[in-house]
Amino acid sequence: DTIRTRRRGRRGRRGRRIPIRGLVDVACESCPILIVAAINKNMAAAAASSPPSDVRFVVTGFGKFPGVPANPTEVLVNGLREDEEAAGKLASCEVLKVSARTVEDHLRVVHDTVLKDDDAAGGRRRVFVVVHFGVDVCAGGFKLERRAFNEADFRLPDEDGFQPRGEPVVPPSTSYDKGACLHTRLDVESVAERLRGDGFDCEVSHDAGRYVCNYTYFASLSLFQKRDCLYSLFVHVPSFHAVDAATQAKFASRLIHRLEEEASGVASPSS
Repeated sequence: DTIRTRRRGRRGRRGRRIPIRGLVDVACESCPILIVAAINKNMAAAAASSPPSDVRFVVTGFGKFPGVPANPTEVLVNGLREDEEAAGKLASCEVLKVSARTVEDHLRVVHDTVLKDDDAAGGRRRVFVVVHFGVDVCAGGFKLERRAFNEADFRLPDEDGFQPRGEPVVPPSTSYDKGACLHTRLDVESVAERLRGDGFDCEVSHDAGRYVCNYTYFASLSLFQKRDCLYSLFVHVPSFHAVDAATQAKFASRLIHRLEEEASGVASPSS
């Protein structure tokens, strides 16, 4: 669903900002310096065999949360690291704790690292696509989310015990009002059509919920789509009971390929 973290939840009694501790990878916390180092290492390895204009992917999945003791997106994200075709295109591939604060921390560090790398690329045009995987246990197929809303209404607390009810993801004091809607700049209709042509049950969705998935998506869209070289997409996958793990792994790998075509602008009907 959607992950949203309220600033108020990270303030002291007098509203004083409390320093963010770091990023969390599944069940344990790790230093942002290690995340940055991993991203830089992956970018350098990918760039070694890439053409002057290339597309790189920042991928996230989630760990467990109430009602989902084993999250299929954790398996998919870890599998992409081992996928020969997809691995060389990954700038970052992380499984996150289902926590609004964790998501915000991770997005901020990745954003700053990606922009620093892009600025250092000189004349090399580098495009980044941020792909977030989340599970929809009620779904029978795959869903590409077209939009996200500036509203967090958690039906259950996240893994940090945070449970906003009807609050904005991004404070109204910014350029986004509560309930504002942001759309991905990727042509999800075209991508979904191509994936259906590849044999997958894939559709475009217009509502990512109001839990951690929507929270993640709105925070990501508001952060990453400020520059034309950055794109963001949230993808809901079904449980492994609805679609087996092997099929979902093939979908994740093919999705990266189709998004690379879309983001690079070189997709052709015959590809």
